[in-house]
Amino acid sequence: WTQLLPSPRCSRARSDGSHPLHPAPLHRPRYALPFAAQGARDGRGFLLLQSETPLDALALPGPVDCAGRALETPRAVLLHFVSLREFDEELSGALPALAAVRAPLAAAIESHDPDAEAVLLLHVGPSAQDSFTAVAVAPYVPEPAVCRALGTEYAGRDALQIDLDDLGGGGGM
Repeated sequence: WTQLLPSPRCSRARSDGSHPLHPAPLHRPRYALPFAAQGARDGRGFLLLQSETPLDALALPGPVDCAGRALETPRAVLLHFVSLREFDEELSGALPALAAVRAPLAAAIESHDPDAEAVLLLHVGPSAQDSFTAVAVAPYVPEPAVCRALGTEYAGRDALQIDLDDLGGGGGM
């Protein structure tokens, strides 16, 4: 992940006042990358991952914090496949933090291998002041052909919400 707009308040502070960032909200990409592969069939773009959950809570393997306490709110991530034109017309004005990442996002879209990789834009946090935004290029996992095959389940869907703590349905991304 390339951290583009760090916010020292994007995660809960430790007792020493430091603010740890964990770059692994995609530690379970079971749904995200096939959804990106399906979206990429329509042309170049990127997968926008949005959540009101702070980054440190997204990185946890379950709905319990490091101290063993249950998280206060369920964790969810909303996925959209977006073209750069849609980004310019709809998102950058509505979410000013995203406007600042346009240049690196455009460079990632232009330079990635669309047959093997997905461009990801992660924007998470409970508010504009307490958010974390990053751009990444990730290889399709599992293999690109498998991702595309799995992605057919999402054909025609504009968005996908992943409830990370839905243990009955397997949870995770």
